[in-house]
Amino acid sequence: MKKTKIVATIGPASESEKVLEKMMKAGMNVARLNFSHGAHEWHKMAIDRIRKVAQKNNLNVSILADLQGPRIRINTKEEIAVKSGEEVNLYEIGEKVENEAEKFVFLDKKNIVEVLKKGQEILIEDGLIKMIVSENKGKHLIAKVKDGGVIKNHKGVNIPGADLDIDIITAKDKKDLYFSLENDVDFVAISFVKNGENLRSLKKLIAKKIKDPAKQPKIISKIERKEAIDNLEDILKETDG
Repeated sequence: MKKTKIVATIGPASESEKVLEKMMKAGMNVARLNFSHGAHEWHKMAIDRIRKVAQKNNLNVSILADLQGPRIRINTKEEIAVKSGEEVNLYEIGEKVENEAEKFVFLDKKNIVEVLKKGQEILIEDGLIKMIVSENKGKHLIAKVKDGGVIKNHKGVNIPGADLDIDIITAKDKKDLYFSLENDVDFVAISFVKNGENLRSLKKLIAKKIKDPAKQPKIISKIERKEAIDNLEDILKETDG
């Protein structure tokens, strides 16, 4: 039995039956649906189409629902180009900017400034832009750019190792999870896992909707945080992949 699976993300460029068929024949075993994007109507269309094409070609293709998880995002009115060595001011959303002549952006998470200290790494847009906190001014942070680029509105922010008070399974995730369970997906992926308790919480939510363990989807843990490495043994006891 083949253990390794080829997982491919389905989106607007690959949603047609023609492209799906080519992907399946090329070896796609699992079709990933990214719930960071798209309404449930689109995901329902994609699920039905994937199953239709797989059945037509007598192929076994599983469907994976990838939950968005907690997100901290950039809030800025305009794109900001930053270079290595430059300083950027980071404010919590709603805070007053002290000097608008300086480069600044907002973070859409309340009380985040107070927990970030000098030396903390901040990654923007999947690490394309990297900054290091050089000073916590109380109301905002000053960070020095290590890897430059263009900071864009609504891009994701990752803060490795920071002890942030964020629910791993958000209200949006619960809605997306229940939709996925109603449509009998084969796998559910959980983002930004910290420990085994996160997975036990997910299992409880699944069990509320699907009582029979044999019919429950398998759980995939996305290892994206230092805490997950520290708690890997506990995570491995609870996860399916």
